[in-house]
Amino acid sequence: MSLNQQPILTQAQLIEELRSLGYGDASETRVALWRKSELLPPFDGGGSGQGRGCGREKCFWTSRTVLDQAVAVSDLLKTYNRLEDLYLPLWQLGFDIPLYRGRPALMAPLLKAAEDFSVREEGNEAIEDLIDEQVSKISPLIRRKILFFDVPEESMSVIVNVIANPNYAFWDEPYEDGVTKLKKWELSFAQRCREHLGNSMEVNREVVASNTDMLKDALFINRYLSLPNLLAVTQDCTNEELQVVQRDLQVGRQILLVFRRIVELISPFLPESWRLQPEKMKVVFNFGRIMVWVDLVLRRNGFGPLIDQALSQILNQLHHDFDEAAEGQLQAAGPEIGRALTTVETMFTDLVVRKDERNAHAPTV
Repeated sequence: MSLNQQPILTQAQLIEELRSLGYGDASETRVALWRKSELLPPFDGGGSGQGRGCGREKCFWTSRTVLDQAVAVSDLLKTYNRLEDLYLPLWQLGFDIPLYRGRPALMAPLLKAAEDFSVREEGNEAIEDLIDEQVSKISPLIRRKILFFDVPEESMSVIVNVIANPNYAFWDEPYEDGVTKLKKWELSFAQRCREHLGNSMEVNREVVASNTDMLKDALFINRYLSLPNLLAVTQDCTNEELQVVQRDLQVGRQILLVFRRIVELISPFLPESWRLQPEKMKVVFNFGRIMVWVDLVLRRNGFGPLIDQALSQILNQLHHDFDEAAEGQLQAAGPEIGRALTTVETMFTDLVVRKDERNAHAPTV
């Protein structure tokens, strides 16, 4: 019986297979630490499973899925520096990680955000004032990171209030003012894109004048997905609820595998900045963490059947549409897609340059 056909796997055999797959740093010490840290499951054959009462060679795993998990750990260490940061991504990937290991990472951003937006004064105005203050601080930082993102601060305050303030006054002047300025910014941004791309792009003023996708669903988001709701549900969710969400993530992973294949086909033609590097995988897992919060809250509020239906329909549609012929067509279009993305990248750079030039020539008071 060959090594790949063996129904069991000892630690030594696991290390041998990892090395054969190109993970040359696999070692007894490293794999033992992963097992001790519960990044890998305990031995379930040959004794107690902890190396006690039996020689090391006698202890083994009876499921070879441990190899997949060890590969995932090795790959994640290209993105994360600390072992404790791997529990939640591994759980998101569908591996059997003790939930008490993953909960802290699931909760940490929500607790930090709740602390940032906590107020001592009573009343709705207190949190709105705090949000305005926070937005005024982070807005310059965002603009330095995303140079073309010059959304008015009043509009950013509206968006943050929708997410963080469960008692937000949608009927009040600050909301209306932020929405109005956001629509004006959208029109201005679209016009600047048109100036760069030329007459090939027309601005549909009716589309821009209508409510934005974010603010169109603002009341729903505020009611179900605001920060206090996400925090409350994530804090007291049961293991059973998390297991249901993990199942949803596996369907989502199948969907992402289709998109991964799409990216693989066009990747040779993409600008370097558009290629998904290991260090950018944190963005994917951070987005997955947000989806866990959203899934938990929506299922808690009775939207489970809709989630099941939507995930099933999306996956079936992708498998139906993305066949061998579609792969060939996509690959043939790769060079054109790459040129289009290069144009977009150049456009955003040019928008920043033009804005700086306008600011430099603007009259001073």
